[in-house]
Amino acid sequence: MYEYTVGAIVLRKIRLNEYKKLKRKKLIPVIIIAIFLVVVGIIIGHRLYENNRYEDILSQMEYIDNDSQNKRLLIDFSYLSKINSDIYSWIDIPGSSISYPVLQREDGDDEYYLNHNLDKTLGYPGVIYSHSVNKKDYSDRVTILYGHNMRNGSMFGELQRYKDTEYFDSHQDIYIYKRRS
Repeated sequence: MYEYTVGAIVLRKIRLNEYKKLKRKKLIPVIIIAIFLVVVGIIIGHRLYENNRYEDILSQMEYIDNDSQNKRLLIDFSYLSKINSDIYSWIDIPGSSISYPVLQREDGDDEYYLNHNLDKTLGYPGVIYSHSVNKKDYSDRVTILYGHNMRNGSMFGELQRYKDTEYFDSHQDIYIYKRRS
């Protein structure tokens, strides 16, 4: 009986260790999935926040002319400079979703806004920006504006529609609003 009891205790210890190992093996995928879901939630939340941020800023702007073809914005650059001092102009294509501030870094870090948002936080989708070699008054022969080509049509994603001749013909005006000196 003594040996049987010792054997049973040893057997129980072995089974308990196997149970703990099995429990750990099952717990690891659950932890990985939980971490993944948290990260995805943070990314989605940040994107929604950025979209709402642009909508809030756009709602502060006023249209001078409500004619759908000739809508012109009245841009409050003093308000925009409180949000981010790197904002120096605004691009707007009436009848499209393209209506964004344009930014430029003073320190020469031309790729900064490729992956930084309006509030200067690191993240996607970034903002519309130009390189520091371009003058902010657009007096250069060529000024290139950079921005992501988003699948959902935001940022410069809608530029793909210009391949369609009918869309091109009905959206020929592109406005760049500049800060007055």
